[in-house]
Amino acid sequence: MAVTLQQLRARVRTKLRETADDTHFTDDVLNSYINESIEFTAVFIEFPRDLVRIAAEEDTPNYTLPADNMIVKTAYFGNPSVSGDVKPLEVLTEETLAQLVPNWLDETISSQGRPLYLIVLDKNTISVYPRPNSAEGVSGKWIFLNYVYDPDPITQNSQTPDLPPVYHSILQFYVLHLCYLTLANGDMSTRMFNEYMGKVKLIKPATTKETAQAMFFAWGSDINVGERLGEYIIPQ
Repeated sequence: MAVTLQQLRARVRTKLRETADDTHFTDDVLNSYINESIEFTAVFIEFPRDLVRIAAEEDTPNYTLPADNMIVKTAYFGNPSVSGDVKPLEVLTEETLAQLVPNWLDETISSQGRPLYLIVLDKNTISVYPRPNSAEGVSGKWIFLNYVYDPDPITQNSQTPDLPPVYHSILQFYVLHLCYLTLANGDMSTRMFNEYMGKVKLIKPATTKETAQAMFFAWGSDINVGERLGEYIIPQ
């Protein structure tokens, strides 16, 4: 069941044995802790996700990432209007690509073709190799990215976290971890963090599987965006 920002604050205060009128933490402080817990959870469970497309251009290796990207999970290349043309790109680190293709930075005709690999160059940019040639850089050819995005902060009492609802109630334990850190109670802070991690690890496999299957059926059997070919966290 979805849990609102107001309900999360109330649950944290109940476990702290505090009230809104008698508390160590203002609403604004707890809201910041809640949003920190949402962002941490998003990275850990690798959700929420979005699937976007970027138009390929002839002889162009580099493309701009979505501004809210945190982790690139999978990537594909091709024309979805042509049956069987969209195929996975292997998501690699720059170091791995350099081992596989030492001359990947060449700007020669021989380094053009149909893209096979994708790397994350920096927090704003991806690069594909080979660079699209004249046949692969035409209109209708796309780079598809399945990526984990940074959830927007919640600020209104009625808002709910942009995470699968099964995780909403667990967020309180990460918030309690931060609260006890602030109160200099290391033992309770560690206990709450362990409680949070234990619950997340118990439910993550089932949630990941269900969400991946949902994205698979949305695309159809030709493109399984749930298949894990590789992933890369953006460099800082």
